Amino acid sequence: MVQSMTGFGKSEIKDEICHCCIEARSLNSRHAEIRVFGLKEMLELESEIIAKVKKRFHRGKFDISIKLQPVQTDTGLDEKRLQQHHKNLKILSKKMGLEQPIHFELILKTLPSSLQTLPLRKIKKYIDTGIIVALDQLEQSRQQEGAHLVADIQKRLRLIIKETKNIKRRSKSLGKLKFRQLQQRVQQWVSRESLDHGRLEMEVALLVEKSDVTEELVRLASHLNSFQEILRDQPDQNGVGRKLDFLIQEINREINTVGSKASDVEMTQIVVQLKSELEKVREQVQNLE
Repeated sequence: MVQSMTGFGKSEIKDEICHCCIEARSLNSRHAEIRVFGLKEMLELESEIIAKVKKRFHRGKFDISIKLQPVQTDTGLDEKRLQQHHKNLKILSKKMGLEQPIHFELILKTLPSSLQTLPLRKIKKYIDTGIIVALDQLEQSRQQEGAHLVADIQKRLRLIIKETKNIKRRSKSLGKLKFRQLQQRVQQWVSRESLDHGRLEMEVALLVEKSDVTEELVRLASHLNSFQEILRDQPDQNGVGRKLDFLIQEINREINTVGSKASDVEMTQIVVQLKSELEKVREQVQNLE
């Protein structure tokens, strides 16, 4: 499915040793920007997480927050660990030739967390399991938001197509009007004693060129059709947002040309409405991956 670039995912894993909480957020960005928080002393794991995010997502600014906390006992203290640490401190003190007594405060201050005693592979297992769940939720969130954006885009696109057809009908009726005006002007020139054929040909060419928007409407219809096909038939392709953004530029170019040729208040009003709706579509497309 087409994804938005905004979303949120979270996972929590807790056992008798560790509580692992991972949060994954993403916002709009032209490229993939990934920041990982909470793994300053485990940079090798940080690189693996960045690789996992890049494999699943192609655009967005990602913040991955990882919190690892040891699970406390009911008393908040692990007596066996305290006793073992006290024993280790006494051994170390004896080796260093220190005779000072080892107070309880020193034992608490120097007691390593239970996480510090875990091997890296154990910590990696917590993170590997949690990051999959968090990224799954993030992807689902982005897909849901993407579906809402696509629905809004399609609604506005239908309005643009409808108004484009109105321009086409108005252009035909204006063509007939321009033709009658041209006939009247030619009759005026013919009734004169002298007729400047060069000027007549120039006037005809200018009038035809200024009022004819057939080519612009054909290209506009083609771009709009391509836009619909991408939304409908290519939902799993990467870079959908970039493709649609390019098409919006082409659609805007044709609408501007039609507007510059419009010599009628009604057509001008339709062009203004088209540009307004297209700008709203552009804003929504910029949120798509």
